[in-house]
Amino acid sequence: MRALSGPPGLIARAPARRDRAAPGWQVWTALAIVYVVWGSTYLAIRVLVKTMPPLLSGGARFMLAGTILFVVLLVRGGRESVRFTRAQALSCL
Repeated sequence: MRALSGPPGLIARAPARRDRAAPGWQVWTALAIVYVVWGSTYLAIRVLVKTMPPLLSGGARFMLAGTILFVVLLVRGGRESVRFTRAQALSCL
């Protein structure tokens, strides 16, 4: 370990370096995923505007996004990461 400048007694590590770039196929796959997901959202909004009132469709989109984020947090961080109080839940309603 190499000590960097800082307060005495504090040992810091140098940041990890990535000497190699991502393979080309990974870059193109990521771009393709962004292209498909981003394009499909415009299609979904077009269909929603024709079939549902704007405020209801906006609320449905936010509810879906919140549910997805809740599940991701639950899977990655466990029950402790998604705890909230009754007062917080009531204020959200």
